Amino acid sequence: MGKTATSTILVGGVSCTIFGPESPEGALPFVYCLHGRLGKQEDLSEIAERIAKLGSGCIAVTFDNPNHGSRKINEMENNSWPQNRTHSMDMYAQIIETIQEVSLMIDFLPNKIGIKCKSVGILGISQGGHATLIALAQDPRIDVCISFISSGDYILNMQVRYKNLVDRAKRKGWNAPEPFNVLVPEDFENTTIPRYDPICNIDALCKRFRPLLIVNGADDKLVPIQCNLKLMDKIRPLYDKAKQGANLKHVILEGVKHEVPEQMIELGLKWLDQHLTLNALKSSGL
Repeated sequence: MGKTATSTILVGGVSCTIFGPESPEGALPFVYCLHGRLGKQEDLSEIAERIAKLGSGCIAVTFDNPNHGSRKINEMENNSWPQNRTHSMDMYAQIIETIQEVSLMIDFLPNKIGIKCKSVGILGISQGGHATLIALAQDPRIDVCISFISSGDYILNMQVRYKNLVDRAKRKGWNAPEPFNVLVPEDFENTTIPRYDPICNIDALCKRFRPLLIVNGADDKLVPIQCNLKLMDKIRPLYDKAKQGANLKHVILEGVKHEVPEQMIELGLKWLDQHLTLNALKSSGL
């Protein structure tokens, strides 16, 4: 693969950075790259450049999540508890807006830049990783998904985070936090989240048994591995029954905290290289 080129384009109201071959030919895979909470699209520039060089070339797309980077409006709403008491809703709203923007880009971006889309991949880190799993369940056009240091069970993630908050308050002698059902309102938990969350939409997540790679750090305290174990328990039997077990992989990296080391990146690049070409998709029966 030769040199890559970058350009900036506006899709709707979102400024995207496009990484791809200098002289693209024919249809190419498109990969949408989603950064984490408190991050910005530049955090993924190096990964996007490496994705663009895979195979005979890919189009890798980065953009700032809502209320992040160039789109930041209120920094407080990106914070977690206890600084931001509406953290659970603010983060989820950003996640849902992000996946809606990915769907918008799938609709418009290929035609706008004049490159036919051969297949669609999505890769995300932390908050972006949560979003990739939801996007896979919500948009059947996504062919391959990679989710780093993420959770497919948002309520469980919030429960873990709330327990950490309570423990921290006790250690530091703070006042006890507000009850969980105040910080995570019941209507939000029982109505809004089930509309989107992977753990509540297993059939949609497993539609066509698309290639899905999840990578968690064994020592991650912010988004611990348990936030994906229940999800894997639900989807693994379905993939295996359909004889598509090779399309599902959950890797737990020992000694890794809430971070994305080179080993994790290489796993993601290999997964894309293996599954995102047209031949790979055909051989999987997708």
